[in-house]
Order: sequence, then C-alpha cells, then structure tokens
Amino acid sequence: MKSKFLKFFGLFWSFVLLFMMASGLEGFVLAYLWEWFVVPLGLKSVSILHAIGICVLLDFVTYHYYDYKRSEDVGLASSLAYVLIRPAVAMLVGAVIRLSMG
Repeated sequence: MKSKFLKFFGLFWSFVLLFMMASGLEGFVLAYLWEWFVVPLGLKSVSILHAIGICVLLDFVTYHYYDYKRSEDVGLASSLAYVLIRPAVAMLVGAVIRLSMG
C-alpha cells in the first residue's frame, strides 16, 4: 500500500513540476510570438505572466487525453524533453518567419 502511495505521490509532483515548466516556457514563447506577429496588427502586447496565464487557460479549456499506463513507460526524461523541445521549436520557427518577413 505504501509503495502505491509513494508512486502516486511521485507521479503527481512530477506532473505538477512538468506542468509549471511547460506553462512557463510556453508563456515565454507566446509573449515573444505575440510581440512579433500580433502587435504589428494593432493589438496590445502581453507580458510574460499574462502569456503564461493564457497558456494555462487554454490548457484548461482544451481536451487532452493522458494515458497513465503509457506515462510509466515513457518516463520523466521523455516528458521533460517534450516540455523543452516543443516551445524551443515554436520559437525557432517563429524567429525564422520573423526574419524572413524583413
């Protein structure tokens, strides 16, 4: 019984940490992408904290299927790599588009 509780506790806090990291990185990227592509259209810029809030809101209201059995197979390292790579790729693609716009 204790082992299942510790496993759940560890998985729960890993999820919380990954969610916080993902929201922070996605908010950072969103703030810059917003500044590059939306502000020139006439809308106001958003702070990084507002962008993090927008990312949390969108994550909350959109459907995400999470396979808990598969999460044990994937592991924390793969999840962490996804959390780091996804915003980095979005920022890279946005930077390339911005530079090509002149």
